[in-house]
Amino acid sequence: MATFTPELDSSMTACEAPVRRHTSLPLPKQFDGTSELWPRWRARFQRFRLRSGLSEKPDSKQVGTLLYSMGQQHSLLSGSACSRLGLVARLHSLTPEKPDFRKELPNLFGGLGKLNDSYTIKLRPNVQLFSIFTPRKIAHPLLDKVKAEIKRMLDDDVITPVEEPTEWCSGIVVVPKATPQYGSAWTSRLSTRQY
Repeated sequence: MATFTPELDSSMTACEAPVRRHTSLPLPKQFDGTSELWPRWRARFQRFRLRSGLSEKPDSKQVGTLLYSMGQQHSLLSGSACSRLGLVARLHSLTPEKPDFRKELPNLFGGLGKLNDSYTIKLRPNVQLFSIFTPRKIAHPLLDKVKAEIKRMLDDDVITPVEEPTEWCSGIVVVPKATPQYGSAWTSRLSTRQY
């Protein structure tokens, strides 16, 4: 029959430490799985838990002792504890390769993703269209960078110039990109909350 000897820890007082040091209680007999004996076995384990000091241990230690006394075949040690004690060793490890969809589907990931068909922007019903008549001001140190970015976007056919007034026009908001790769680049964004 297995016995359980509680170990000393720093939280014990001087009076209770000698009593617990010399206490060696037998574990309850392994549970055989019959439902009629479960209440009696549970009461026996509760008494063992209180008398041995197991009730003051962390929940994981209590669960491990419970599983062990019920005859479970699971290890009471974690994987990291087993490897530190040298009980297990990693022989081989697999590193799955991530699929490269850019190579498999080059047509899908190339270019701007420009739609060749016409597209209608759907707005909420009864929305007030926003239009500005005077351009927003851009900080003077950023003006050359913004002009260069607008020229690049026009050359790449990302945007097209509009020569006549429209009923929907939003101002440019200059926001620096966070990545160091585009440290000197700037982008314009619309405020989508108003539409």
